[in-house]
Order: sequence, then C-alpha cells, then structure tokens
Amino acid sequence: MQTLAKEQGCTIFLVTHDNRILDIADRIIYMEDGHLISDGVDAAAKVG
Repeated sequence: MQTLAKEQGCTIFLVTHDNRILDIADRIIYMEDGHLISDGVDAAAKVG
C-alpha cells in the first residue's frame, strides 16, 4: 500500500488498534471516544 500511495500520489487512511502499524505509518492520529486526542503533526516533525 505504501508503494501504491507514492506511485499514485494519494493518501491511505487506515484505522486500527494494531500497534504494529506504528513502524510504517507516516502520521499517527489518536482518537478516544470519538474525540481527536492528537493529530500526529508534532510527532512527525520531531522524527523528520
């Protein structure tokens, strides 16, 4: 899916409770009880 997203210039939005995705995701958005907890922008800036 990463290759497809890069080739097509698109975004893939995946919702999961599986923490294994943390290693391959470009951005993590956290929600709790239907409310946005963190949009992942700050975490992405620190990594990149």
